[in-house]
Amino acid sequence: MADALFTAIQMSVLPLIEHKTAKPCLRFTFEKGACDRNTSKIGGIPYFPVGAEYPLSSMGTPLYFFLQLNFAEMPPLAAFPKKGILQFFINNDMFLGMNLVDMVTQDDFRIVYYAEDDLPQETPEMPAADPSLPIHGEAKICFKEDMSVLHPSDFSFDMLCREICEGMFSPAQVDQACEMTASLAEREFDGSGNRIGSHPFFRDLDPRAQWADLYADKQVSLLQIDTADQNSEAYGITLDGYRTMNFLISEEDLKNLDFSNVLYSWMTI
Repeated sequence: MADALFTAIQMSVLPLIEHKTAKPCLRFTFEKGACDRNTSKIGGIPYFPVGAEYPLSSMGTPLYFFLQLNFAEMPPLAAFPKKGILQFFINNDMFLGMNLVDMVTQDDFRIVYYAEDDLPQETPEMPAADPSLPIHGEAKICFKEDMSVLHPSDFSFDMLCREICEGMFSPAQVDQACEMTASLAEREFDGSGNRIGSHPFFRDLDPRAQWADLYADKQVSLLQIDTADQNSEAYGITLDGYRTMNFLISEEDLKNLDFSNVLYSWMTI
């Protein structure tokens, strides 16, 4: 019976999950070295148009520039802008600006979007480098096209898996089928790595599972940094062990270029 169930999952359930959820995304790596102000990069000095306001923390101190994406340099992704620069700023507190109570309030992290990437610039007043932060010099971001399939670490996987298994197996088999599917999908659908536009992947718990009423619509990975990725380790990104830094956005907000309601999480308490 178990062998038959295993075969059915491999031949039917996993392909159906892939068919229903597969979508294009980008993977990326870091290439250390000096970068232009406008380019996609981690660390260094950000693109900063004349007259722009540098992001401040809830205490009024400058936030730390983490990373920026120049969409004109990236292979196109559906729903993402085709041009402009998106910047991520974090804080040097113990949670790197993450708000454990309200994960979308940008008091101590900030996401800034500039629709134009060629405006006259000035040099912002930035805080001194902090070695405790996951920023270790300047590095260019290099992109590669890939595909993403819903991973078992995503809180919505269980619901989809159960829906499929209930349509294929007897009630007595459903729980076991769901457990086997999740176990097989962990190996089959790799969600790890540094990604943009993918389904979210978590090495810790998915915070949306606990607060689905608040964050269930945050389904698109605006940015995923995986500290277990070899390239991330080589650059020097560490987050108290192997974790993922996730910035998640709803499809509607992304379509409207509204980056004010993004979920930021890299750990679960």
